[in-house]
Amino acid sequence: MTSNCVVNRVTDSDIGLSDQDIDRLIDLVASHQHVPVEHIEISLVDNAEMQRLNHQFRQLDKPTNVLSFPQETNPVFGDIIIAVPYATQEALSLDRSLSQHFSHLLVHGFLHLCGLDHVDEVAADEMETVEIHVLKQLGIPNPYED
Repeated sequence: MTSNCVVNRVTDSDIGLSDQDIDRLIDLVASHQHVPVEHIEISLVDNAEMQRLNHQFRQLDKPTNVLSFPQETNPVFGDIIIAVPYATQEALSLDRSLSQHFSHLLVHGFLHLCGLDHVDEVAADEMETVEIHVLKQLGIPNPYED
């Protein structure tokens, strides 16, 4: 499965995860969701690129931490875009390590590729439950607890 995940490091900022760490994380979430991975592109971009994408696809003229663009949900095929400076600042303000926070964002983004969303409270609870479970398997504490 790992050969189906491509990481594009558009920015050279450290996220605390190697490409191999990212492959293992994607494999774990795919296994948990019982879905094969056809192809995933993960792009680590700067805030300006994220703002451009967020404006183009969501009509929000500001950066965000992660965007997902699913093409297929089973097998999973799509793109995950993470704004490294934005997410790094988030990690610092939340007092989390880079590896923990970027792992959470990758899990979150992958679940969007699988069709999960947080459009309402029920859907958000379901998505958060999966995130918490997968992150726990990685030794990462619940990101939704203070």
